Amino acid sequence: MIVHPVTQATTVHISASLGTRTVSGSQTLLPPFDDTTTMTITPEFSGDVYGPDYSRDYSIQLSNPAPNAGLTVDLKVRDGNPAITLDSASAFISGGFVQGSFRIQAAEVTQTTHAVVDATAGGVTTSIAVTIQPRVTAVTIPATVKGGDSFQGTVTLAGPSDSDTQVSLQQSWGIVDIPYLVVIPAGQTSVTFTGTTVPVDSDSTVTITAYLGQISADAEITLTP
Repeated sequence: MIVHPVTQATTVHISASLGTRTVSGSQTLLPPFDDTTTMTITPEFSGDVYGPDYSRDYSIQLSNPAPNAGLTVDLKVRDGNPAITLDSASAFISGGFVQGSFRIQAAEVTQTTHAVVDATAGGVTTSIAVTIQPRVTAVTIPATVKGGDSFQGTVTLAGPSDSDTQVSLQQSWGIVDIPYLVVIPAGQTSVTFTGTTVPVDSDSTVTITAYLGQISADAEITLTP
């Protein structure tokens, strides 16, 4: 049997008959993995990474299926940039499949930091840029405030970002009202916000939490009568 090259995964059905009996089978032919194959990397979630962030997953996509023996994709952080580390130095894509994955971990940074991950397999190389931004480090608010009065709070980053940073705020109890979002301008490390309260009959503690990516910081304020 002569097998001709294919440009996409192609299933061939073969049958043989002898007298009244017929047997059949099938075989999937895969296109060769060579320098005409393309490889792309896509983050599981779009947007910047805030260090030290939880692990982030990335998908490797091939234009042609991996060969029958499978394909090892070698991974490295360009120039050994310490801002991110890889969970593994390689990713394996099983034969006939077009997708693999890898995971990174971001380090603590005190300014916007850019890193690149390179992926190479069978002479094909691609890369993806990863931007790591300073994390939110603190919410500063008064320890106590009289119910019915307003107060000032501050959200602080580990360092300045090269772009405006939107931080989400959330309170644990509706007796305190705060902005849903605050914006820390590019080049700055903090922003101040105003919170309002309602009168209370007894000491009542509320937690205010700031969220940025998968990182958060919180603080407590107690309303007094």
